[in-house]
Order: sequence, then C-alpha cells, then structure tokens
Amino acid sequence: MKIYQKVLLFIATIFTLGTVSKEVHANEFNFSVNPVLPENQIGESGYFNLQMSPGQSQTLTITLKNTTDKTVVVEEEIASATTNINGVVEYSPNKIKADSTLKYNLVDYASIPKEVSLQPNSSQQVKVSVTMPKENFNGVIAGGITFKEKDSEKTNSNSKGLSIQNKYAYVVALLMQQNKNIVAPDLKLNSVEPSQVNYRNVINDPNC
Repeated sequence: MKIYQKVLLFIATIFTLGTVSKEVHANEFNFSVNPVLPENQIGESGYFNLQMSPGQSQTLTITLKNTTDKTVVVEEEIASATTNINGVVEYSPNKIKADSTLKYNLVDYASIPKEVSLQPNSSQQVKVSVTMPKENFNGVIAGGITFKEKDSEKTNSNSKGLSIQNKYAYVVALLMQQNKNIVAPDLKLNSVEPSQVNYRNVINDPNC
C-alpha cells in the first residue's frame, strides 16, 4: 500500500511540474510576476537568459499584477547565484559568502528599485537595468531577482507557544553571457573541514 501511495505522489508531482507556465500564481501570494522576454533571449523559458555584447547595457521589463482589492507593496532584490551545501543552485538572497574566485558578481551589473507599490486590481511594469562587463569572457553570470510582499509573514501559534512563520517569494532567474562556448569544469576546494549536517559527519566548505 505504501509503494502504491508513493507511485501516485510521483505521478502527481510530474503532472504539476509539467503544467507550469511563464506567469505564476499561488494562493499564498497577492500578486503575480511575469517576465517580458527580450529579443536577445536564448531559448524558451520563464526566466531571463540573455546573450549580450561586451559593455552592452539593456533594460528588462517584468510585469507585476495585483489581483486583490488592497494595495500591495512588493520588495525587490537582486542576488548572485550560489551553491548550497547540498550542491543545489540558489538564486535568492542568502548568507553564503562570495568565493574569492567570483570575478563578476551580478549585483554589480544589475539594478532594480527596492520596492514598488501596486494599486488594487492593477498591473505595473518594473524595469531592471543590466550591463555586461566590458571584458571578453566565456561562461555565464548567474543570479536571480526576488519579489516578496512587504511584511508578508504569516504567523500561527498555539497554546504551547509554538510559532511558525511562512515567507513566500517569487524568484526570476537572470543569466547573462557573451557567447555559447562550453566551459570545462574547474572545481577548486579552497577550504574544507569536518563538520556535521543533520547529525551526520561530513566534509564541507565552512562558508556554505
């Protein structure tokens, strides 16, 4: 019976992932996010994957839509992509320290207003300014644009004092490259040390 339930869960997950579109909605959000893909977009996707010339500047557009009867204030932030301790790429802001080998940090080449106020039942276009470094290079500058409703924490508590806070945010990936040349992997372990994760002994980077 347990195996049957797992199979049903797996099928439901595949069906859910297969129905994702460019404009995303969720019951926990009071607004939606829709990136307007430019002509220099590489491939079909729901995020920005740009091919730009050295030194080129460009303005990107993201449409925010408020579907409620109240004003919604949305906080906006750009962060460089990082890799967490599980080897998964993260595009949202976090406390992972930038590695010394990071030559181009996306936050130095992209900017966005800190917040925007959406009137009830309205939509507004947010402009993102991006600039490609002047130097020629192979590879991708990667990061993400995070949208979060201001003071959107939802707190639930019971008589025992247990408190749960749920924070929801949209993250639109932003990738910039000058060419499509394939870059060979070059992994360097700058510093590693023994540690514990979930009570298991591991060897990892202390900065993660």
